[in-house]
Amino acid sequence: MDEMTRAQQVQLYGDSKMFPTRTCPGFPVNALRPMSVMVGERKILLCPCPGTFLYISDFKRFRIPEDAIVVGVENMENFRFPQQQEVVWEQIGPKLLLVSRYPQSKDLAAWLQSIPNPYVHFGDFDLAGIHIYQNEFYKHLGPDRASFFVPEDIEERLQKGSPTRYQTQFDKFGKMTVTDPRLKPLVQLIHRYQKGYDQEGYIQ
Repeated sequence: MDEMTRAQQVQLYGDSKMFPTRTCPGFPVNALRPMSVMVGERKILLCPCPGTFLYISDFKRFRIPEDAIVVGVENMENFRFPQQQEVVWEQIGPKLLLVSRYPQSKDLAAWLQSIPNPYVHFGDFDLAGIHIYQNEFYKHLGPDRASFFVPEDIEERLQKGSPTRYQTQFDKFGKMTVTDPRLKPLVQLIHRYQKGYDQEGYIQ
């Protein structure tokens, strides 16, 4: 049974808060270049101006081109300013749809499981960032659909990273199982330098 809306609760009970209701399902999307997408039977041109992005509420009927790569941008500042991170996008692919995991819910993971497109996670280069990727995305999509973006210069960046970040996260994530074997070299670098590097460092 679908969740009762607040409007229906008022009509039936005179109270919009009798039952917990999610009033804003979905997730934000962004793009660097115009992209034709579908919401239900309606085709729309996704073309956010710098400083804006679009929120997809009807995500169950949201479809994108088959050749597009979905990039999950972990931090909101990176998501808001994609034009300032061309060096990152050039390493991932030519046709990208950027998505945000905020507000945190299962909607984004559910949508990703309903489409065939590959997913690339662009997050913080620290133990917590790897944990987020493995537990929220990799375990649902597997190695054929999901990957974690590792920049070409990540070792150089990690040397300039934060030792405090590493120390803070170590007790909780220091001995986590690396379920995606492709990430073992990155985890080894994080442990070698005992530092973490925030993805905001890629904003130019």
